[in-house]
Amino acid sequence: RELPNAQWALAASVLDRLEVIYHRCAPLDALERTAWLFSPPIHLHRPSSDGWEAQMRDIEAAQREAAQALLSAGGTRAILALARQINVAGYLGKALYDSGLAEADLDALLETTLRSDNAGELDLAHGLITSIFNDRKASWALGLIAQVRSQAWGDTALLILFHALP
Repeated sequence: RELPNAQWALAASVLDRLEVIYHRCAPLDALERTAWLFSPPIHLHRPSSDGWEAQMRDIEAAQREAAQALLSAGGTRAILALARQINVAGYLGKALYDSGLAEADLDALLETTLRSDNAGELDLAHGLITSIFNDRKASWALGLIAQVRSQAWGDTALLILFHALP
């Protein structure tokens, strides 16, 4: 579908039938169904033919939608389980932030992940911090550093925080 005019491209009717099979084979488990969107390389089954930038926008939109759906269905517990299962949980953090996660949920998730000793959850924190910083800048980061220090979240939390900042 990415190159529909290529001489070797399959007919649309064949691709439509294959897509039906693709959806029938989707895992029943929500985490398994979602994990591939956060484990590069990511290839959507209907890629844009408008170039790599459009494909990246489509991937990010699919990630935001999947993260929000998983959060709605399974709460923070499901998000943390997915973070432990995927290769690049930072993408999940970005998707959650970009999806408009409520401030209270964002703060709670950030604290939980920064206090974690799990690499996937810490990577989720990294993705959250990077994304939040892009919007809120240095004053937000300084406030978070002060909170981490005053509430004794630990050295790992500070290291993750410092690594996520530019």
